[in-house]
Amino acid sequence: MTMRASSRYSVLKGKLENLAGELKLQIDAARFAIQIDPERPAEQTEESVDGVQRDIEITLFEAKVATLDRVYGALRRLEQGNYGNCPNCGDEIAEKRLMALPFAVRCKDCEEQREEAAAAEITRRRRVAAGLEVG
Repeated sequence: MTMRASSRYSVLKGKLENLAGELKLQIDAARFAIQIDPERPAEQTEESVDGVQRDIEITLFEAKVATLDRVYGALRRLEQGNYGNCPNCGDEIAEKRLMALPFAVRCKDCEEQREEAAAAEITRRRRVAAGLEVG
């Protein structure tokens, strides 16, 4: 690893660690605000939800937890030495992309292809459900 790459990874590792810390604080605050008991089954928590605002808070909480999982995944990849490389095409993920989204898994082109394929699959499933297409 070159000195520039080493410096880049140090900066990105710092960003990831800071982001993980911020997310942990936000998750703890959200858990307290919506009173999510980690020992309580999800269906009981959903039954106690009264109103759209609480549903939104729970959705945001879940998104923060998912993002924290992605950050931890990026930190693992960094420690394993495969951070910053797209697993689809093998190319290096652009530094601008990693600085903006340090937990990015794929390069921009491969991520766009993945999103397009996912959108096409959703459209196909809707057409099947509507009887417009055979599954």
